[in-house]
Amino acid sequence: SAPKPSSPQRIKFRELFAISPVGVFGMICAGMANASLYGMGAVFAKEVGLSVVEVSTFMAAAILAGMVLQFPVGRLSDIFDRRTVLMMASLATGLAAFAVIWATTQSVEILIIAAAIYGGFSFTIYPLAVSQVNDLADPDRLVQVAAGLLIAYGTGASFGPVIAAQSMAIFGPTGFFLFIIGINSVLIVFTIIRIIQRRSGEKAKAPFMPLGGAGASSKQLYTAAVSSAERVPGASSSNR
Repeated sequence: SAPKPSSPQRIKFRELFAISPVGVFGMICAGMANASLYGMGAVFAKEVGLSVVEVSTFMAAAILAGMVLQFPVGRLSDIFDRRTVLMMASLATGLAAFAVIWATTQSVEILIIAAAIYGGFSFTIYPLAVSQVNDLADPDRLVQVAAGLLIAYGTGASFGPVIAAQSMAIFGPTGFFLFIIGINSVLIVFTIIRIIQRRSGEKAKAPFMPLGGAGASSKQLYTAAVSSAERVPGASSSNR
């Protein structure tokens, strides 16, 4: 009979984090923000006075914009340091969250436009983080890395809606986006620290792969990782 294939060893979190601290931390933050929008976004919209139809439009605008904006942002990350692009996307997300708070005092149309801008940038953080990790991952451990990324995202997604709800209970409906601003502020500071600690050198990168904002499947993450491994001959530790 054929030999029984050995099962791959599970990657430990500290090993995954060592591959790319920015990528893994970005996954956690993306999980917190994205799951919060799915879980509490409609509650926020209802609390600020939107009708049922307007609530659905608010959510659709944020999600669809997130899908569309992945392509130009992903292209930028193929040209420039992904960490820098991720940091700028996080900054834009935080500013857009401020815009949503301001828009609650304006017309419904302006609020929906602000939500679209927010979603457009917020949903790019997840695939940027995945691409950052895949650029640096060991090709022999792609399965373990893909599984670890899902766990990192899921961890953030588990806590995000709970914390967002508590923030709304304390600060009112706008507490939701205050929480989002807090998440992105921490991610920006962390990324800046990592960039300062490890200046990016010239390195090859696999082309950016757009992913769903709700979280990619393990198959999608594995496919993205394989694509990176096939197209990137070597990865520099200076770009973590």
